[in-house]
Amino acid sequence: MPHLSATAKRAPPPHNKLGTPLYTQWIRKIGRSIKSFRTAGGLKQDELAHKIELSTRHYQKIEAGQVDLKTSTAQRITNHLKIEPCYLFRGENKRALESLELYCPVEILELLPAGVQLHNMRGEIFYLNKMRREQLGIPGWTRNNVPIFIWDYKSGERASQQSQEQLLEIQRNLPPPSPYVSEEIDAKRNLAISRTVHWQYIFNKNNASVGIISIFI
Repeated sequence: MPHLSATAKRAPPPHNKLGTPLYTQWIRKIGRSIKSFRTAGGLKQDELAHKIELSTRHYQKIEAGQVDLKTSTAQRITNHLKIEPCYLFRGENKRALESLELYCPVEILELLPAGVQLHNMRGEIFYLNKMRREQLGIPGWTRNNVPIFIWDYKSGERASQQSQEQLLEIQRNLPPPSPYVSEEIDAKRNLAISRTVHWQYIFNKNNASVGIISIFI
């Protein structure tokens, strides 16, 4: 966790609905990426729409960033364009992710080429995307398994204790989020590489902080 010295004003919660400015901006970037790969492959919109079994109008809305992009649809598109799904999240789109300019649906998080972790204010992890599960060496983990906490994979007892103390400090003061470097161990107790972590609060509809989302780059 970052150094916690300042007391933060509680920021308004970001949203993940298509109508909000930041999410709309991001989903349009994804649409432009898809269009770029489609045109590079010499396909017209109606041709690709037919291949992935969508109406041309719905496909046009995807490229225009006017509808949410489901995981299954993204996979069909990238399969026919012969690219990896993570290609949609590189460059400008990846920088938006790293700077935490957006919140996205959980199904989209499974495609991201960065580890995504969500935990509550008690430190219990309730979501790890595919990349994060691989980073920790627990590819089959779900929330229905044995509960895990953010300090369970810290490199040593001291680091684990520090993580717990820092979370308590966050609960008390809600400091402004800032990037930090994390050293962790994987499920086999091997020291994993250090990762830069960007994080942000998760707020409920009453503007109360209920958890934290972290991006492990």
